[in-house]
Amino acid sequence: MPINKPNISNRSLVMFLLAGLLSIMSILFILSRVDGEAVLLSLQKVEPSYVVISTCITVAMLLVSSLRWRILLSYRLPYVSAVSATFLGFLANAVLPFRMGELVRARIIKRNGIAMSEALPSILLGQVMDVLVLVIFGVFLMLVGTLATELTNTILLVGIIAILALLGLYLFTQVSMPFHDNIHRFIHVRFGNNILQLISRIVANIRAGLSALENPLQFFYAIVLSLGFWIALSFANWLLLVGLIDSPSILIGIILAFSSGLGRMIPALPGDIGTLDVVVLISIILLGVPEDIAITVTVLIRVRYIMTAITSGLLGLAVEGLTQFSRIRV
Repeated sequence: MPINKPNISNRSLVMFLLAGLLSIMSILFILSRVDGEAVLLSLQKVEPSYVVISTCITVAMLLVSSLRWRILLSYRLPYVSAVSATFLGFLANAVLPFRMGELVRARIIKRNGIAMSEALPSILLGQVMDVLVLVIFGVFLMLVGTLATELTNTILLVGIIAILALLGLYLFTQVSMPFHDNIHRFIHVRFGNNILQLISRIVANIRAGLSALENPLQFFYAIVLSLGFWIALSFANWLLLVGLIDSPSILIGIILAFSSGLGRMIPALPGDIGTLDVVVLISIILLGVPEDIAITVTVLIRVRYIMTAITSGLLGLAVEGLTQFSRIRV
C-alpha cells in the first residue's frame, strides 16, 4: 500500500508551528525575567528624542542597504525601485513569518526585468555580507574587551558558518558553467528541451545574482556599504543606552548590533518576535548589565523595530505611488 508523503502545505504548517513554539518560548523566557516595577523605573530614564533619532538612523540605513542591493545587481535596478522594494520588504518582514519580506522584495523588482531566481541570490549574498561584517565586529570586540565565553563561542561559530556560506556561493559561480554535453543530452532525453532551457536559464540567473563574487571592485563596494550600515546601527543602538547606563560604551552598541543581526537569522513568527528579543536580552546580560536595564533596552529595540517598519512601509508605499504615477504620465 503506497505511503502518502506529506505535501508542501503540511511541511509549511509544521515549520510555522515550530517557529511559533520557539517565539512563544522566547517570550515566556523574557517575561519570566521581568521585574515590572524596575523596568518602569528604567523606562522613565529614557530620552524619547534619542529613540526617535535612533529610528531615523535605522530608516536611513535602509537607503544604504538599497544602494548595496543595486550594486549587487550590477546597477541594472533603478535606485528608486531598490528603495521602494527594500522599504516594503522590511514592512513585510514585520507582518509575515520566516522573513518572507525578502520574497516580497524580489517580487516587486520583477517588473524591472530582474527574475526572482536572480534577485533572491543577490539578497542572500547581501545577508551573508552582513554576517561577515558582524563577525568582524565580533572579532574586534574579542580583541579590545573581555567577552563572556558564550559570546566568544557564538562569534566564532557564526564566523565559520558565514565563511563557509560565502565559499559555497563562490564555488557555485565557478562550477555552474554551461552544462557538459552529456548532462545536456541526459536532461534533454529525460525531461525534454523545455526543461533543459528552463534549468539553464535559472542557473544563469543565479550566477547573475552572485556576480559580485566574480567582480572584486563590486564586492568591495558592497562590503564597505555593509560596514557603514552596521557602524551606523551600532551608533543608533548606543543612543538607546543614554540615560540608562552611565557613560555607555560604544562597544555595547556593537554587541547589540551583533546580537540583533544574529536574532534575525533565527526562523520565527512575524517581526522575529521573541527570538530577536531573547538573543538581544541574553547578550546584554552577559555583558554584566542589570536585568531591568537589559529588558528596557530590549523593549526599546522592539519599539524601534516597529517604528522603522511603519515608517519604511509608508515611505515605500509613497515611492511606489510616485513611481506608478510617473509611468502613467509618461
